[in-house]
Order: sequence, then C-alpha cells, then structure tokens
Amino acid sequence: MGAESQVFISRSYDPTTHFETTCKDVLDIFQRGTTTGFDFTKITHLSLEDQE
Repeated sequence: MGAESQVFISRSYDPTTHFETTCKDVLDIFQRGTTTGFDFTKITHLSLEDQE
C-alpha cells in the first residue's frame, strides 16, 4: 500500500466524531498520496454572485 499501489489507508480511523482528528487524517492521506502538503493558500472562494 502507498505510493506504488496508489492505495492509501487512514492511519487513525476510530469511532470518534472529532472533526479536528478527521481533518488531520485527511491531510495526512493527501500528503502521502501527492508527496506534498496541502496548500490552503491556493483555495479560491466564490461569492454568491459568482455562482450565477
């Protein structure tokens, strides 16, 4: 599993519903899959007017 197979499994799956834990896990999977951290500065935001 991993970069060679392109199969990435959560390392911290647990029955809790802690949003912060889930977000950290998603970012970890993203980094392992792309070999780079997620860049939040590249997110674009749409206003209600942009959706017309």
